[in-house]
Amino acid sequence: MLSLLSTRNVTLDMEKLSASLTWLLVAVSALALSYGADAVSHRQWLVAVALYLSFYVTFLAAVRDRPYTHDARTRWILAGVQFGVVCGLFVCLPFAYNVILMVIWSAQIMYLLSFRTAIMLSPLWSMPLWLTLEFYWGQGGAWLTALLFWTFNLFALVMVNAQKRASESNERAQALNRELLATQALLEAAARDSERTRIARNIHDLLGHHLTALTIHLQVVERQLSGDMQQKVAKCQQISRLLLSDVRAAVADMRAEEGLDLHAALTLLTRDLPGLAVALSLNKDAELTVEQADTLLKTVQETLTNIMRHSQATEASVSLEADDTGVQLTVMDNGTLSDVPPAGNGLRGMQERIMALGGTLTLDIRNGGLCTQVVLPREPV
Repeated sequence: MLSLLSTRNVTLDMEKLSASLTWLLVAVSALALSYGADAVSHRQWLVAVALYLSFYVTFLAAVRDRPYTHDARTRWILAGVQFGVVCGLFVCLPFAYNVILMVIWSAQIMYLLSFRTAIMLSPLWSMPLWLTLEFYWGQGGAWLTALLFWTFNLFALVMVNAQKRASESNERAQALNRELLATQALLEAAARDSERTRIARNIHDLLGHHLTALTIHLQVVERQLSGDMQQKVAKCQQISRLLLSDVRAAVADMRAEEGLDLHAALTLLTRDLPGLAVALSLNKDAELTVEQADTLLKTVQETLTNIMRHSQATEASVSLEADDTGVQLTVMDNGTLSDVPPAGNGLRGMQERIMALGGTLTLDIRNGGLCTQVVLPREPV
């Protein structure tokens, strides 16, 4: 089954390909029809060539790698340059279909504005076509042409909004599914650990006590016998002591295996994240309670969500260290942040869960990446 990342990459490639083909047809046809035309000077034609190339370059810059994840300032600059380029083409060439490039621009602006705001402002970026055709090129009925192309912009806005909502819903579903699988793995590990503890306790309390009582009785019988029978009872007593020793060793081994397997839960949580590869480095000797393991699991989940939302990271690492005082969880990425993202409800909830266990949470920026550190004491408060 294809991962969400693969699906997104295929969708992005198809979008870039279709937009590139549209740009090529618009540019080539307009330049071919206007070359040598009386209404278009040679200088205007050369400027139009530069504008077409500028539009395509800024378009590729806007959708490179993972689309629309640049900082807000860069995205607005790219959008402003493209808008100015299209308006310049309206002035250089008397072809109304240059507004098709504005439709491509409308599809990108949906990632900067809310759907409602984009719909309300869409008439404004349809006006330059009407103004240039009507008053600069002197074409009658330009308002109708601008109105028709405005409906194309509306269609682009509606379709991109629908795609965004579908993509966001898919990502939320994938995140919930990963969280569910990770939590299920953690609960299963807790159930196995509890059952192992119960069995070890029963073996120690029942079988161990009975073997001890049997050994004592054999000692009493041995003292009351003599000769060959005494030797046989002594042999039985030796076997019972050996069996008691084996039982105690088995119980000790079962006790030593107690502890939750956080690695399995984190593996499920970090698998197939869109655009983010996560490396796990966990100390398997770390002893965690169910509450501590669940808190660390949710902390990693919230941290990775913040990384994908605010950073341009492609790689992240999750490490867990343990010593006599407690455990330390560290999550880092290779993003390009300059400041720690503002605290939202998810981060505040994470802080509350950690503080309830007597731990501390620290967030800072290291080499442009977000570093999240959690320290929990060995004994919960």
